[in-house]
Amino acid sequence: MADQAGHASRKAIFWINTLVWLPLIALLPILYVNLPILRATVPDPAGLVPLGVPWWGCIGGLLISFRGVLKNRGPTWDPAYGYWHYVRVPLGAIAGTVGYLIVVLIVPRQTVPPAGSDRVFFYLVAFLAGYKEDVFLSLVQSLRAHVSRTELQAREGATSDRSRPRDPRDDEGNSHPTL
Repeated sequence: MADQAGHASRKAIFWINTLVWLPLIALLPILYVNLPILRATVPDPAGLVPLGVPWWGCIGGLLISFRGVLKNRGPTWDPAYGYWHYVRVPLGAIAGTVGYLIVVLIVPRQTVPPAGSDRVFFYLVAFLAGYKEDVFLSLVQSLRAHVSRTELQAREGATSDRSRPRDPRDDEGNSHPTL
């Protein structure tokens, strides 16, 4: 009986992905291009985030959900993951967006691809963050390390400024080397 319930939940997730999420994700860019009211209401980029970023995150979330449903048949299917599949697409959009923001904020400009390929690079980041939570978690870990490093440098800078004797030329705006 439990096996049939698991099979039913797997089937339901497959059909929700196929009949709800897939058409919705496919229609969003078409609607955005063809409905001026939508373009007027939702600008691209929306703040710092190009609209393609959460969209590619959704695609990543949908594909990993399809992979899980199609790969885990019979006894390998765990019905407890049903809720994960139901929310995976919106979570993919969130993970893709946060992943994009992390990369934009912490990746030095020298390592970002040349100007014409910026969006493609960021769409790939969003897709990968939406597809695999390991990628997203490593981005979050990088952000945490960056913040810790920045805090440490700020503290070290504050203590080194206090330990340096005050130079009267500082008040005049004259620059001088400090050792």
